[in-house]
Amino acid sequence: MRTRKLKVLFYGVGQFAEFKNQHEVCLSLQKMGLPVAEKGHTALCRNLQEILDFADTIQNKRAHLPFEIDGIVIKVDALEEHQSLGMTGKSPRGSVAYKFTPLQENSVIHAISLQRGRSGIVTPVAELEPTLLSCSTITRATLHNQEEIARKDIRVGDTVLIEKGGDVIPKVVSVVKSARPPCEKPWSMPDTCPFCNAPLFDSVGEVAVRCMNEACPQVSLQRLIFYVSKQGMDIPFLGVKVVQRLYEAELFRSFPDLYRLSKEALERLPQFQE
Repeated sequence: MRTRKLKVLFYGVGQFAEFKNQHEVCLSLQKMGLPVAEKGHTALCRNLQEILDFADTIQNKRAHLPFEIDGIVIKVDALEEHQSLGMTGKSPRGSVAYKFTPLQENSVIHAISLQRGRSGIVTPVAELEPTLLSCSTITRATLHNQEEIARKDIRVGDTVLIEKGGDVIPKVVSVVKSARPPCEKPWSMPDTCPFCNAPLFDSVGEVAVRCMNEACPQVSLQRLIFYVSKQGMDIPFLGVKVVQRLYEAELFRSFPDLYRLSKEALERLPQFQE
């Protein structure tokens, strides 16, 4: 934690035997000398209005906090009721997340590119003017499909309002039409795959457009990216950019190739060091 300059705030304990209430836990942790939330960042509320007032207070402080938040957590104070309320499939019923409205910024769409997934679905992506949003620089946002682009009337050159869905995934919320340059034309999906020039097909009963060419080079690349990802083999340091570099160097074109990689082969690549 020291080398990475991390900080921690304590808010709970593993056993409730000595405590009856959540607010008692916080007070006791503070008396132990452990770092806890600052005064004003927690509150003991007795009705719904007090909860909503506290949420508004924190939301107004959000931009000035030294860390990122996307909401507050509302907890039942009596710890014995946590036990009786039990769990859902993934979370305790004694606590619930109250999410704030995502932060938004304006950006400009410089181009609309296409990406192809493992299943052949071709998806339009907005290439954005680099925009700082919630402590990260956003340069791309999925536009989902042709119907979504037409519904929002998104065009290249548009100034758009962007946000992070769930404070994670960048998305285009709307177009600032008052800032639209003249002569901008509506965008439409091409007839052929940009990666292999094979025809694109509308999927029956779906809005998705697919490239059915199994020999499309983008298929192989996306499968390799998925294979090493967290949902696959979860191999550290093999992110999208690294896999693309290895693929372009013809060092990683199939799953077995990964296990044949040598130190010498990697060191010959630019920017790869011991």
